[in-house]
Amino acid sequence: MTNEKPTSPTQGELAVKALTNLAHEMRFLLRNNPKFDGGLYRQRLDEAEAVIAQSWPTPCPHNCDLGGVCLAEHAGHPKSCPLSALDRTTLPPTEGWRPIETAPRDGSKFLAYEKGHYFDCWWHENGYGEAYWMDEADSEPAPSDWMPLPAAPQGKRT
Repeated sequence: MTNEKPTSPTQGELAVKALTNLAHEMRFLLRNNPKFDGGLYRQRLDEAEAVIAQSWPTPCPHNCDLGGVCLAEHAGHPKSCPLSALDRTTLPPTEGWRPIETAPRDGSKFLAYEKGHYFDCWWHENGYGEAYWMDEADSEPAPSDWMPLPAAPQGKRT
């Protein structure tokens, strides 16, 4: 196990998840579209996916053309194309880890890092003139770095 600081939990994960979900959606659309099962295209699913994977240069702005038709637009989902998904995926700016000396000392929680682990942490003043870092295990950790907790989901109470 290395003691490297973990990267921000959101860095790049949103884009990868969005593209993975959209790839599954496109496979679903191909399997369930009668024009691909028979009739207009009559190609097996793996053949259609092979054509898509080759990204032939076509008039399709997404490079997912099959027989002169953009698959995403043909299926009624122009934003389903992975390239379009990447354009619409915005990653939050990564502030990164900061030295623990700059962490808030007002009792507010933040994400702390210590020896290969990260956890919720806050500054605790016990009322007897003592103050120290605290975690949910009451272990009085000695974190080396910190970063703000992400915002709560929209519409949710914190």
